[in-house]
Amino acid sequence: MLSGCFKEATTTLHQHLGAKTKEAFIAHL
Repeated sequence: MLSGCFKEATTTLHQHLGAKTKEAFIAHL
């Protein structure tokens, strides 16, 4: 149960970071 919540939180964090990185990359171009 706990590991499932942790995995979900990690996935959300990765998606958030990915979106931020993509935004920064596009803005840099």
